[in-house]
Amino acid sequence: MENLNKENCKILMVDDAYQNIQILGRLLRSEGYLLSFSLSGEKALEMVESEPFDLILLDIMMPGISGYDVCEEIKKKPAFKDTPVIFISASTELKSIVKGFKLGAVDYITKPFQPDELLARVQTHLELKFMREQLIQTIATKDKIFSIIAHDIKNPLGAIFSTCDLLIDQFNIFDMTKILSFIKNIKISVVNLTKLLENLLDWARAQSGNLKNRPESIQLSQIIQDTFLLLDQQAKPKRIQLLSTVDDSITIYIDSNIISTVLRNIISNAIKYTPHEGQITVQSKTIDQHEEICISDTGTGITPERIKTLFQITETSMPGTDGETGTGLGLVICKEFIEKSNGRIWVESEVGKGSHFKFTVPREMGAGKMDEKGVTS
Repeated sequence: MENLNKENCKILMVDDAYQNIQILGRLLRSEGYLLSFSLSGEKALEMVESEPFDLILLDIMMPGISGYDVCEEIKKKPAFKDTPVIFISASTELKSIVKGFKLGAVDYITKPFQPDELLARVQTHLELKFMREQLIQTIATKDKIFSIIAHDIKNPLGAIFSTCDLLIDQFNIFDMTKILSFIKNIKISVVNLTKLLENLLDWARAQSGNLKNRPESIQLSQIIQDTFLLLDQQAKPKRIQLLSTVDDSITIYIDSNIISTVLRNIISNAIKYTPHEGQITVQSKTIDQHEEICISDTGTGITPERIKTLFQITETSMPGTDGETGTGLGLVICKEFIEKSNGRIWVESEVGKGSHFKFTVPREMGAGKMDEKGVTS
């Protein structure tokens, strides 16, 4: 299990007294937390709506909306109901404390507070939130694996066994054309199962921390052509063109297995959702210390709602244009692999007009991590 990274924890401080905000701010900033503050309950609710916070420190007695009201409103919303709220108040009355807990607060600290105690409580509740989120992710992971085993592995194996039994029992009845057709179908099932098992193994290694990441300088155009060759048999039946405009001079600094896996999954996914006679194009452009790679297709496109969950383990795959099946695991792996390589991945798409899968990778050793705004840190 990963450790809590304080530098990624966003805390909202809400108090109508600016002096209290300053005291809290200095204390929490010394621990490396990301801080925001509000001097009113009304503003606090607006801030919570606009960006997620990992923890909220909330004064109770404020002009206008009280801390109790703010907490109650936050807990009404499904998206924020699990955000830990800690009340900070001068009141030591039992009924005030009980009321805070009944409204959904996780803790209650009285003023004047002891700095060490406050820091300990804040860290404890952030760790509990972090562990709860990891537990939810673990359960989703387990469910995904069981689903893959139950359907995406078991069903193709059943089809292979049935076809083999049919060939064995009635071999003399079928002509060579029919037998060859059966064998081709078996091969397709075996190829798909192999891809699935490769993804499962890659993903399992990433989850266990055993993923080998040995970056080296790689010619991007060559690895793209190798991927095209690997996926040619998938694209041919649909007569889909695989094109690349990437210049031979472009090099990237990344583990060869990681970039191969990412390209294979995204391009294979594009083939799946692109109709016959379609086209898939790989392009790239240099941005600071990174190379932005774009894989465009003339496929069915993706709805905005689906884009939001596309890289999540809970996402299920939709059938392809020829009824191709999948697990949705490939894109989850792509996200994990790219982020482990100091890059980021996203998709731009419009239903009926195709998709553009984009990701960044380092161009050289020592390149920093690129954030969502394209800024290298």
